[in-house]
Amino acid sequence: MAIGSKVRLLSGALALLWMGLIFYWSDQSSLAVDGAGPGSAEMAVRKLGHAIVFAILAILLRVVTWFRGRGLLEGLAALCVTALYAASDEFHQSFTPGRSGNLTDVLIDTGGAAAAVVLFAVVHYLIVSAQLASAFRHRLSRSG
Repeated sequence: MAIGSKVRLLSGALALLWMGLIFYWSDQSSLAVDGAGPGSAEMAVRKLGHAIVFAILAILLRVVTWFRGRGLLEGLAALCVTALYAASDEFHQSFTPGRSGNLTDVLIDTGGAAAAVVLFAVVHYLIVSAQLASAFRHRLSRSG
């Protein structure tokens, strides 16, 4: 099995495990936390946590799609799957005692995923640019 297939398989397995962990967290009844009202620091940390959790999922899914292509379509596929999972997660929460489904959370989750996919693309661009620049400098030094 080629290294790309192994990485893709491992990343896919990790993405499924991460999705299972998100499902588990969503199935927990909400605990009342003092100071967790709208606009509080506690609420801001919770919402940032939402974005980070789904950013991690998007990165794992982007690695899965990486070996099929490095273009916009593959990045969008990872983002769309993450957004759909975020929506299904909020729907699931609406059936959990003490929890509720919230469109704002879907948007926060999707925003975190989008930021992760963009960051992934930027890092890829920087790496490729550095490799191309190095190859160009090497070629120039050999010819001169």
